[in-house]
Amino acid sequence: MTVIAMYRFDDSAIFVSDFRTTLRDGTQYDVMLKFIDYDKRLGLFLSGDVGFWKSVLPKIEKRLSEITLRNIDDPDGPFREELKFGAYTGLGRSRARALGFIIEGKDNRMFQVDLIPGGAALWGDIPPNSGVVIGSGGHLYRIQARIENAVRHTVKDIGMDYYSIADSVRREITDSMRDAGTGSYGKLGISPYMCLSSLVGGHFMIRGEEVKGTHYDTDGPPRKFRYQFIRNTDDTLVLRDLSEGVEHKVYNFNTSDNVENYEIFDPEGKTLPAFDITETLSERDHVFLFHQWVTYHEEDDIYNVYRSVKKIEFVEVPGRGRIQKSSTPIIFHRDFDPSIGERYLDCRDVYIELNPGKEQGFEKEIDESLLFNDSWLADHIVNYYSTFLG
Repeated sequence: MTVIAMYRFDDSAIFVSDFRTTLRDGTQYDVMLKFIDYDKRLGLFLSGDVGFWKSVLPKIEKRLSEITLRNIDDPDGPFREELKFGAYTGLGRSRARALGFIIEGKDNRMFQVDLIPGGAALWGDIPPNSGVVIGSGGHLYRIQARIENAVRHTVKDIGMDYYSIADSVRREITDSMRDAGTGSYGKLGISPYMCLSSLVGGHFMIRGEEVKGTHYDTDGPPRKFRYQFIRNTDDTLVLRDLSEGVEHKVYNFNTSDNVENYEIFDPEGKTLPAFDITETLSERDHVFLFHQWVTYHEEDDIYNVYRSVKKIEFVEVPGRGRIQKSSTPIIFHRDFDPSIGERYLDCRDVYIELNPGKEQGFEKEIDESLLFNDSWLADHIVNYYSTFLG
């Protein structure tokens, strides 16, 4: 599976696409560019069954000279005719989708298609000022609304900087993956690194870039990362981890049969093994997460205690296991003098167990006014005092 996100303005758009492919035996690797173009005129971001697309695309390529901006959406035109035939003859395949565009001069037309094996080839326009997500990334909670909101805020703050807009969408997807919980990249089949593209009038661009920064982990020292997505002098695309000295060649759908490096590309360490609450509580469909963060401000001799609580539901993704869907956290913080503040333990995230018969009341009543009500919390949460107060 995959994630491909798009936001369309008027005659321009940004795209975010990942690199992961999952083989039938479960092997995953991150070197597949999910985009293919013909004559720098017809472009398709592809998701779903690779074999399905490989059976359809050669027929489209043979009729490329017939396909124009004016007939691209004609149900009886060459493009949609080949899509319909491919869907009808695709028995035994899995669903395949695409976000696409066609360019003529300074004009373009954007669209989406959905191939149902043995059935229809669905066609849809993409309305201006809206986002679309296809692939397994569409299972992320409220992902379309989140990316649309990210675009609006970025345009308001920065203006029409297409790289910054696309990067804000990528960060929103990354945040959504984090919220989905440990193992979400593997479960959904999405690569940790996603590339950015833009379409403006008659010009389309896949963005090369270098990314560097520092990852901070509560359980270890800071870890620096630096990596690139670039085109080599021999015209090959590569993902290059500069910190580790590792380079991965990037393939497209036409060359995927020749893949040599079945590797995960994760220079930021987003997919490192970690505790998975959805597996531990396999009999439950949700859990509550209590967060307590304590800081001491020496100049004021004050302890600042930050608390939040949120409900995390476990959502089943067909054939992919369970991921997390988090509610908006209830947040509150208070300042205490040392005689009181030093009693609060800096324990950060804690999955809490509720006392028998108290869950319904806890979920119904909890609000900011109760986040520091020790007696009420102790009545509802198992081992409240020993967990959060020393």
